[in-house]
Amino acid sequence: MSNEADTCRKYVLPKLVDAGWGNEPHRINEQVTFTDGWIILAGNKVRRRPQKPGLNLLSIRALNLPIPSLIEQSRIVAYLDNLQTNVDPLKCPQSKTAAELDAILTSILRKAFQGGFAYHGQFIGK
Repeated sequence: MSNEADTCRKYVLPKLVDAGWGNEPHRINEQVTFTDGWIILAGNKVRRRPQKPGLNLLSIRALNLPIPSLIEQSRIVAYLDNLQTNVDPLKCPQSKTAAELDAILTSILRKAFQGGFAYHGQFIGK
């Protein structure tokens, strides 16, 4: 009786290798997990919960996710592209503000450690 891994090795893996996916920089792994499992502490004992397996075609198909039509996908892409054009101009001022805040923090810390500064009218430092 064959399982999913056997079927993959027989039908899918050869096609991937033929397509060049078996050569560097690509790597083909079987039965991949994406966590090492939670660490559970119980008194003085430590154990791990089981690893979480990666997604496979059968588990994805079992989700029964609706796939939008190509027309709807195009509409979604256009909407997201429009949003991105509105976000891009905001990135420059935001990064400039972040740089200014970093400079202010550095200045405050330097002043604090080099001889003090006033806080609510009270002198702090040397």
